[in-house]
Amino acid sequence: MPPVSPSARRTRPLLALFVTLGVQMLASLVLSAPSVLAPAVAPRLGFAPERVGLFVGLAYLMAMLSGLWSGRGVASIGAVRLSQAAMFSCALGAFAATGGSTGLLVVAAIAIGTGYGLINPASTTLLERHSPTARRALFFSIKQTGVPLGVALAGLLMPWGLAALGWQWSIALAAVACALLGAALFPTVHRLQKARRLPGPAADADWSAEPLDAAPGVDWPAEPPEAAPGDARAAALAESKPAAAGLNALRSVLRDPALRRLSLTSLAFASTQLVFVTFLVSLLNLQLSHSLAWAAGILAAAQVVSTLSRIALGHAADRWIDAARLLGWLGLAMAASLVALALLRPTTANAWVFAAAIFCAATGMGWNGVYFAELACTARERADLATVAGASQFFTFAGSMSGPVLFAGIIRAGGSYSTGFALFALLPAAAGLALLRARRARRSG
Repeated sequence: MPPVSPSARRTRPLLALFVTLGVQMLASLVLSAPSVLAPAVAPRLGFAPERVGLFVGLAYLMAMLSGLWSGRGVASIGAVRLSQAAMFSCALGAFAATGGSTGLLVVAAIAIGTGYGLINPASTTLLERHSPTARRALFFSIKQTGVPLGVALAGLLMPWGLAALGWQWSIALAAVACALLGAALFPTVHRLQKARRLPGPAADADWSAEPLDAAPGVDWPAEPPEAAPGDARAAALAESKPAAAGLNALRSVLRDPALRRLSLTSLAFASTQLVFVTFLVSLLNLQLSHSLAWAAGILAAAQVVSTLSRIALGHAADRWIDAARLLGWLGLAMAASLVALALLRPTTANAWVFAAAIFCAATGMGWNGVYFAELACTARERADLATVAGASQFFTFAGSMSGPVLFAGIIRAGGSYSTGFALFALLPAAAGLALLRARRARRSG
């Protein structure tokens, strides 16, 4: 057996977790900042505040496309360097946004979206390699709390910065934070990209970033998904053109029944999540006649609940129920929560309104970490895990983009918010049933 270097015998779970959480949080902050500032800043720039939807839509479109290329990026430069590229791209976009012109805002949306799309594939690669198997869902779930935390930070810091410094300085400081984190990751490249997992129970015995020394006679597995230079799949990824790499990534996911099922599940769940976040306040304020302040407070509480829910569900997936089954039951719970929202009336007691919204937040916004953990588990034997994550993310972001558009179409066609939530309950219900049926078929077969 060839000698194993000390760096190859070391996994660093906590370092990988802190890196991926920090990257996710700052990217979410930068992506959310325009939505927070739009009501006050857009009129000064000559735009209607709702035009921020075009900015966010373009950013998500670029995230979908850059995610398809991410497997090529991991194969070429590694997951940590790709995370650095994501941070620098977000920083560039935020700096461009300070210009305020239409052209620079387009550049900003493209750069921020491109960076945002690289994050999940890179972090999936790092956490699959470094997180202990017995805690994988928890690690992925903690990392995914970076999304609501980033949104919350944007909601807290951007209005304060607007009043104290002006909107341009507020955005510029967010850009500096992204650039500094990107630079701070340089020392972690060797520590995180070179680690290999010790096979067997010893890999899970200690997850406090202590070295895992190779036992005599143990054959170390090839390092997924940053495969050895001779790996044919990795070489093909690194050398393929971006467009071809993206199409091949989509084909690889769609041809695999398990990956296809997970990807379509993420589309259904993501559309449910964005519909809830986008239209909850409108339901409470416009249809149920609650005050705007009360409705916004419920949405803020939902962000807190979703953060706690992600961690709790990740722990449950590690301890008590496997991730695929949990996702299936979550789909049914999401459907039930949307129906509960649809049944609310102006005469419904505030406590029941609050309970329905929190139920929807805990289910419809808490699934992400469990999903990425199951995706990593399903594709862990492949050398192109980042490619799989990027292609699956394409469907996730497609759901994020299409859900609010379809819901708005229901409203424009004369439907109520209750009708929209009731119809959207069909998506997570179908996805949940498909996951549970597939799991039952595997067990019976």
